[in-house]
Amino acid sequence: MALMTEVWITAYDAPTAQIAVAGGADGILVGDSVANVVYGLARTAEVTLQMMLPHFTAVVEHAGDLPVVADMPAGTYDTPEMAIQTAKCIATCGTKYVKLEGAKPAIIKALIDDGFQVMGHLGLLPQTAQKLTKVAKTEAEQAQLVADAQAIANMGCERIVLECVPNEAALAVAAAVDVPIVAIGCGAGLSGQIRVMHDVVGLTENPPPFAKAYGNARAEMVRAVADYVADVQ
Repeated sequence: MALMTEVWITAYDAPTAQIAVAGGADGILVGDSVANVVYGLARTAEVTLQMMLPHFTAVVEHAGDLPVVADMPAGTYDTPEMAIQTAKCIATCGTKYVKLEGAKPAIIKALIDDGFQVMGHLGLLPQTAQKLTKVAKTEAEQAQLVADAQAIANMGCERIVLECVPNEAALAVAAAVDVPIVAIGCGAGLSGQIRVMHDVVGLTENPPPFAKAYGNARAEMVRAVADYVADVQ
């Protein structure tokens, strides 16, 4: 496991990118979670590349020196050729660092060979999961998780997001690969953590159980609007 501690957070527009910078985050993911927290869609798989492109551009322009990773939307990287085409489209927004879900070593290798940086994503895969719950709970599933992590790390992934797996499984993955493991809902002891901006600041109405809120932005914004309405009235 790489000896480092990274704090990643999502951002989707100029204000959230600026907040990430001012708050001291180490990196920004323009996540396909924009489907849920910005567009109010039920699943991340519902957001399209065309919907995400303006978000990539806005964040890159306001992220300062922070690395910006762009989530590749569902259905845009099913083959190496499709993945490269998608990544080139994303690159026009200002970043050549992309994230994709699943153990897809051939696609990852093709992207890296074409000059892109890649962040992997294993464990719970929201784009294809039937329900959002902890995965890799059996010994066999955990062994496969380790093997998948090794496969994509060997292809050149710079980091791997690991979502919603038991802490012992996450630590086993971290011990098996020499790239940072950025966890979400996997407990402590890993190279870094990543969270959705709206969950962190308390703007999400129904956040996942592992997503600790460090503020109450929703209540404060409701109060401010109510005060404005009262003033005008």
